[in-house]
Amino acid sequence: MTDYIIDVIIDHILENDCSSHTGTKLYIKIDKNGNVDIKKQNIHYQQGIHNQYSRIWDELVINDNIPIPTYMIDMLKKLFSLPTSSRFRLHLNHYENVIASIKILKEDIARGHNNNLIDYL
Repeated sequence: MTDYIIDVIIDHILENDCSSHTGTKLYIKIDKNGNVDIKKQNIHYQQGIHNQYSRIWDELVINDNIPIPTYMIDMLKKLFSLPTSSRFRLHLNHYENVIASIKILKEDIARGHNNNLIDYL
């Protein structure tokens, strides 16, 4: 069984344009080994009938088994934390920036990890 340091579902993320009738749902998992699995699903809101959900697809998958430093985990948890009220919901561009930042972070950690291995050899 995998132990996750972050395992959260963020539903009803508003598009950057507040007048849109679409939203997004994110499924975010980061395990203790630093592997990242972020999936995305679009939602079309329809008044008077059930919302329509698209298929779920991979937004970012990194399986490098290089742990994320402990001091960064709390920051990532905060960036993916659920808003305390619907009045303060974050828009999709916030989460897109966080996902792009995780990709950069993992690349930098891997580069440092590989440099440490070279120094060791």
